[in-house]
Amino acid sequence: MKRFTTFLSITVTSAVGLAMPSAAFAVELAPTVEISGGATNLSGYLWGTTADVDGNIYVADAGAGNVKVFDGSPGDVAPIATITNTAENLNNVYDVEVDADGLIYVTNTNGIVVFPAGSDGPTVPVREITGFEGYGIALGHDGTIYVTLNEDDGDVVAGSVYVFTADAEGEATPSKVLPGDGDSVDVAVDERGNVYLSNYADSRIDIWESDAASGSQESRSIVGDATLIDNPYGIDVTCSTGTIVISNSGTNEVFAFDATAEGDVAPEVLVTGIDSYGLGVGLAGGLYVTGNGDDGVGETRVSAFPFDEPCAAADSNLADTGVEPAQAGLVAAALIAAGGIAVAVRRRKA
Repeated sequence: MKRFTTFLSITVTSAVGLAMPSAAFAVELAPTVEISGGATNLSGYLWGTTADVDGNIYVADAGAGNVKVFDGSPGDVAPIATITNTAENLNNVYDVEVDADGLIYVTNTNGIVVFPAGSDGPTVPVREITGFEGYGIALGHDGTIYVTLNEDDGDVVAGSVYVFTADAEGEATPSKVLPGDGDSVDVAVDERGNVYLSNYADSRIDIWESDAASGSQESRSIVGDATLIDNPYGIDVTCSTGTIVISNSGTNEVFAFDATAEGDVAPEVLVTGIDSYGLGVGLAGGLYVTGNGDDGVGETRVSAFPFDEPCAAADSNLADTGVEPAQAGLVAAALIAAGGIAVAVRRRKA
């Protein structure tokens, strides 16, 4: 079964002319950087995004079949690099991740391509993991690779998660397979190895514990009317608190849930008015979100928001002790103290 390649978004317009969400109460983040315009050479179909330890922003440009890199300067700016493969086109580029050493992991029709740090232009990959069509990707704290399937792979249905060891190469056998249902899209992993999977059609988030066996069902889910989840695509988890963030494409919003969230629980609305299929928490902190211009607010763009601390500052604490539920509220409190955040009360659509 082939996965989604076209998308539907819904926008609600507020009295002040901005796209407003369907949430009850929210702390909304103001962008620190917005990149858009003709010089960016961004197509109208962007997906995953992230940032490296130096703050360089990587964008999986599915419409152009490449990965574009920006240095974090705002406005109508040209990319500092545009990464393609010397051997073949990067057809259906969906997601991108960067590890602490700067290696660039890109999903595409042929699986996962790993490019060297600092790549620009046609580049020979360091290695490839092949034999399936990749979609969303996440890197574990220990280098373990997690990737969702964009189409069925034999008896394994699209949306399932293949888990590969850090040194996997070629037609490697996954060390574990976590089952999707054909509508699962993006994957994230926290510092303890717990796995998070967004499900587009069922409007839910499924979560597995780090020690989940291959083929096992999720240990908990976030789903229900109170969650306001509507066609979620991108998903990631913060380092300092384990907060779960998703791009809620059905309402042009970015949501956050507490690390321990389960069942029918309400989200925090972090960003409104952005028609996004992808987001990522950068290695140096910050939340990065792609926008595809169908939200009634702006054109194709990449935005950076002040969110979370640098991963390195929290690694040892999270790996040893796990996430303390009380920490999730501290992120919002710190952001309010820092300024630049609008607080708004909004009423859910009937």
